[in-house]
Amino acid sequence: MPAKILEVGVACGGGSAIILNAIKDFTQSHLFSADYCEKYYGGGTDKLSGYLVDEKFPELKDKWKVYRGGDVSRYVESVGGDIDLLVLDTAHIHPWETLNFLCVLPFMKPDSWCILHDVSLNYLKGRENDLACRYLYGHVVTDCRIMPAPDENAIPNFSNIGAFHITEDTRKYSANLFESLLCTWAAVPGVFDKKIFPHGTPILAQDLDDIRKIIRRIFRARNKFSGSKRQNKTASAEICGGFFFSACKIYLIMNNLLDIFQRLCDEAETLRFSPPVVSVYNPLRYAWDGFRQYAKFSHGRKRVIFLGINPGPWGMAQTGIPFGEINAVKNFMGINDISISPPDSQNVSYPVRGLECGRSEVSGKRLWGLFASRFGSAERFFSEHFVLNYCPLLFIGRTDKGSIRNLTPDKLDPSERERLCRICDSALIEAVESLKPDYVVGVGNFAYTRAKFALIGQRVEITKILHPSPANPKANHDWAGKTERTLIEAGIWH
Repeated sequence: MPAKILEVGVACGGGSAIILNAIKDFTQSHLFSADYCEKYYGGGTDKLSGYLVDEKFPELKDKWKVYRGGDVSRYVESVGGDIDLLVLDTAHIHPWETLNFLCVLPFMKPDSWCILHDVSLNYLKGRENDLACRYLYGHVVTDCRIMPAPDENAIPNFSNIGAFHITEDTRKYSANLFESLLCTWAAVPGVFDKKIFPHGTPILAQDLDDIRKIIRRIFRARNKFSGSKRQNKTASAEICGGFFFSACKIYLIMNNLLDIFQRLCDEAETLRFSPPVVSVYNPLRYAWDGFRQYAKFSHGRKRVIFLGINPGPWGMAQTGIPFGEINAVKNFMGINDISISPPDSQNVSYPVRGLECGRSEVSGKRLWGLFASRFGSAERFFSEHFVLNYCPLLFIGRTDKGSIRNLTPDKLDPSERERLCRICDSALIEAVESLKPDYVVGVGNFAYTRAKFALIGQRVEITKILHPSPANPKANHDWAGKTERTLIEAGIWH
């Protein structure tokens, strides 16, 4: 008996009631259900989605957790991993079944199953174009498909319920599912709602917000498929990405760097961190104006992206600009006026003063100093290069001896770091797709390692340079000369 069941698509709750009754005698089994609609879409009632369980089987609700009002991509992390059985019974409108399945797939347990309702819906008169379930059922790679024999009430000669086994090959060859996204879409958010749902339920009507979450979930899936065993580093993930963008970019991809990092800012702000972290700064929130001005240098394709770790207390935490040492921001980039709204709760050891900050960030001074020395002007440097940070947050922590210090993400609690890295990986992928570099250069080992993991399958070469922090002993003697030689040897500079 499956221990964790996820049902996507609840409606009145008939399917939920059947599942709950089937598992009621198994203490380890629980049902999680998600429906896009807060209220039952059938019309003529103000009852919540899943109301039949509330009315007819209230004694089973201790085995049921229901999420209402939003796509499953909003809730799947709360459900968690090791899902034994997925029951997909959603809009039956392409591409939703496939997108939903791809979102959930990273959370499915090895050797799990998926059940689909309405796999033969397209054989009904007037529903000839409702092929969403058939696309998923037919494109997924599996070692076993099951379709029970139809009874006398079924669609003639065809079963309408299908199931398939989820195996390692399902993940390995997920490109097949991305290929199905090339098939014509029957619905675009906010366009066909009333036609599809005559009762006026605003399903699919949240424009691109939920879709962007689905994209990020799919990218995380792509990373997990190709990264777990470090195999198929190009084949599966690269093909998936190609099919995905061919099918979806018109409607879904927000390649503007400001959009990408605004979403990263919003998502990062929802995270919570335990000791030794005592304060968290989000400069993309309070110093957004600095990043907005800096982003003007991002226009066009960049041959090289330098990727830092996270904001330093005297650089980006003051200006909103990666490695944003005050003099470099003013004199090299020509940004002399940044509007900031310092966070309400500042640590007294790390005050936010913006461009009035009297301290200089050594890492930023070294990095931007090298670029200024080699290229002479911001225009020449930014014509082919750009600098980003992997993580948008500054962490301030307390040591065992009680002193306050800046913490890098590798010092965080492992589970909290994992949640952070998921959203940072997704933003990095989107930024790389937007800027289309040939090279991503990790500034230090942590940024290099995260780029290697997040960008598996991307057509980009990943290398690293020494981190310029004075805390790195190797950086305190001729850092600029060592870095320049490294980049020349890698063929990035000449």
